Amino acid sequence: MKFRWFAGISLAALAATGDAASAQEASADTGNSNDIVVTAQKHEEKLRDVPISISAVTGDTMLRQGATRFSDVAGYIPGMNYEPGGAGAPGEGRFNIRGVASSTSAAATAIYVDDVPTTVHGAFGSAGFKVVDLSPYDIERVEVLRGPQGTLYGDSTIGGLVKYVTRTADVDDFSAMAGAEAIDIKGGEGVGLGARGAVNVPVVPGLFAVRASGSYQETPGFQDNIANGTKGTNEVKQEAWRVAARLTPSADITIDGQWLHSQLTSPDRAMTQLVPGTLTPVYGNYINVSPVAQPNGQKFDLASLTARFDFGGVSLTSASAYSKVVREFTADYTFFVRDFVSDLTGGAITDALGVFSNPNATKKYTQELRLASAPDQPLTWLIGGYYTREDTNSQSLTIPQTAAGETITTLPDIYSATVKARYTDKSLFGNLTYKVTEKWEISGGIRQSWITDRYEQVATGILVGGLATDSSRTKSSATTWSLGSRYIASDDLMIYTRVATGFRAGSTNPMGPGVEPDYGPDSLTSYETGVRADFLNDLASIDVTAYYLDWKDFFILAITPDELFSYTTNGGKATGLGLEFSGTLRPLRRLTLTATAGYTGLKIRRDLPTIDAEKGDRAPNTPAWSGSFQADYTLPLGDWDLSLGGGIRWATHRYSEYPNDPDARRLPGYAVGDLNAAIANDRWTLRAYLRNVTDENKVAAMGLDNRGVLMVPRTFGLSLDVSF
Repeated sequence: MKFRWFAGISLAALAATGDAASAQEASADTGNSNDIVVTAQKHEEKLRDVPISISAVTGDTMLRQGATRFSDVAGYIPGMNYEPGGAGAPGEGRFNIRGVASSTSAAATAIYVDDVPTTVHGAFGSAGFKVVDLSPYDIERVEVLRGPQGTLYGDSTIGGLVKYVTRTADVDDFSAMAGAEAIDIKGGEGVGLGARGAVNVPVVPGLFAVRASGSYQETPGFQDNIANGTKGTNEVKQEAWRVAARLTPSADITIDGQWLHSQLTSPDRAMTQLVPGTLTPVYGNYINVSPVAQPNGQKFDLASLTARFDFGGVSLTSASAYSKVVREFTADYTFFVRDFVSDLTGGAITDALGVFSNPNATKKYTQELRLASAPDQPLTWLIGGYYTREDTNSQSLTIPQTAAGETITTLPDIYSATVKARYTDKSLFGNLTYKVTEKWEISGGIRQSWITDRYEQVATGILVGGLATDSSRTKSSATTWSLGSRYIASDDLMIYTRVATGFRAGSTNPMGPGVEPDYGPDSLTSYETGVRADFLNDLASIDVTAYYLDWKDFFILAITPDELFSYTTNGGKATGLGLEFSGTLRPLRRLTLTATAGYTGLKIRRDLPTIDAEKGDRAPNTPAWSGSFQADYTLPLGDWDLSLGGGIRWATHRYSEYPNDPDARRLPGYAVGDLNAAIANDRWTLRAYLRNVTDENKVAAMGLDNRGVLMVPRTFGLSLDVSF
């Protein structure tokens, strides 16, 4: 397996700033997560004081657990479910929070990098399947905000928000870190190798600094394709590069800039052929029979500039960004194309192959300005304006091939489409907090959004009668708001209540016979109350939230009567109660036990016969219960610390579609164990981890043509990091 030159120089390179994985930091990382400072409400405050349902995972935690992407640890977040894409392509999946799951390509959970939204809107950018992944060296923490965040964050946050907070350049101290890693997956082809590194240089101490980082990781393929005799076809190559700079011309001015690039590539999908109507593999686990190549990949680029000015009683923040996401999507459509080719050739070609290609690219420009009062005042406020423009180019190509894999060019086009779309959002927002007493405060916020959606489509092929064109320009507006109350009874007890709204803008569907031309917006209102408390001199803590969701006009994926086209339309109403729990106990000085649990009661409230859904059904791929348990222990060994950890993440069963859908499968519940260990001093850290200890291979998601995505087999990793 090819290993790039970067690995050879990485250990010698000077790398990562800040959180060198020293023994002291490893010990601190198992402490009270409530001490983490977050920016969920667009200003810094301790996690324990934030009056919304929120969790945070530090970059150090991800390193300790061997996580190369946030989805590796998402199962330890209460109320969150990570769903791999049903097509089995790497880097494709979605985070579902509180059962606010999307069966369409529209995202219900937004992804942010610092102050920059990366989520693509509309029906053509496949936003619901794109997950941003950064190197753990670049991550200060990942914040998960549950419930609609429409007031401060706008469109596509009805389920919540995943916010990557990156490490900034340090203008005072030089620091560096480098590491190498080896990964072995049961049944995989070879060992995957990886390297990472970063360096922080105060170019002008106290004034200007630059931080540069990079990582490269190869993950062995564990999928075999017996149609062409290849093994390890779903090997993944993942790389990330980032440069950050900070300028502090005075104590009142801070300017941060960054450029980052990340990409994932794989020559094939992780799909297993199943017996129709069951979850039983036809040829065995992790074996596919696709006769065509299915290469896939994603690229993500981001450039941003954030400036903060403190004028004493008022501060101004400007966040400007440009991002581009490119998706290469290829799928085996032989099951769909073969009959068409046979009919078109009068039976002369009966063994044709089919490929569906759907490349798309979105360029996104954003600008936000915020003016905020100084904190710790009886009355605090924040007002702001936001603008974004997204330009998406998308193609859909249905390509017939001969049995030898050559494109058939002598037949009429089956279906091809080209789309150009532009989405713009202009918003004004504000938030006000008033301290009624020293312990009790109330708050409220509002956001007004004006949205324009334009598109041009050209479709050709026998499925649309030769040639079809369409274009439109629609305007809409949305008002979201929130009301909240926080009561700090003591240093150890905080109680909050919150009512908040969110929305997703409607959009246009791709053309096709029987396809509805467009769909309207949906909206969600959340009512929640939560308690955070510490006990036994901070040796124990709990975080409990109860909530009720009211979701109107939610998006559903409908199928035309001839079953040739799928499209997005509005469903009815879904409501339900939910519960989230997180508890931490430190029975010994160096032992930390953590447990989480979440119940999702969100269900639809009327029959939807067009998608075989009945009153009382949950959204697809949503378990009723999920949770986790973790234990972490640190043992001092002279100048070294030995850290041992383990966890179990679990969930009850869920359905791949609404239960009465003929294609629905009852996906089984699971309990998956993970282990990690590290020995570290002030400079060196040696880590080992084991994910999916018992090698569970249950079906995690369903795709087309009776193909399923199985859990990743047992994975062992070993890494060595050095800090300076």
